[in-house]
Amino acid sequence: MKRLYMLIVSVCLLLSACNTSQAEAMTVKEFYTKQGLQEIQEIVIINGETGAQMAVTNQEKIQRLLAQIDEVKMRPNKETPSKFTYSVLLNDEEKQFQFSDTLYESDELLFPIIAEFYQTYKS
Repeated sequence: MKRLYMLIVSVCLLLSACNTSQAEAMTVKEFYTKQGLQEIQEIVIINGETGAQMAVTNQEKIQRLLAQIDEVKMRPNKETPSKFTYSVLLNDEEKQFQFSDTLYESDELLFPIIAEFYQTYKS
């Protein structure tokens, strides 16, 4: 009887752990609004391969990128971070939210969108 009880408890814990990891997935917009960012005024993209960075303050370009990524779901990466390909900083007047392909994982094409944006607008 004790073994059955332990088996049931183990299965319940396993199921709740699976549900927790799914619950952590949020949209990019949910992540940055949760951090208190209201209106994104600057986006900084850092290329992890070269170290070069690009800052964008043009609202048209910012809105173009946000329109592509705001609804993309991502979740914190549970693996040990390694070298990132791109790191993105979203800034408003007072706060900042940073994400990269090592800090967050996404089932969708989030980082290819970032790469394309970077390649299009880098100087």
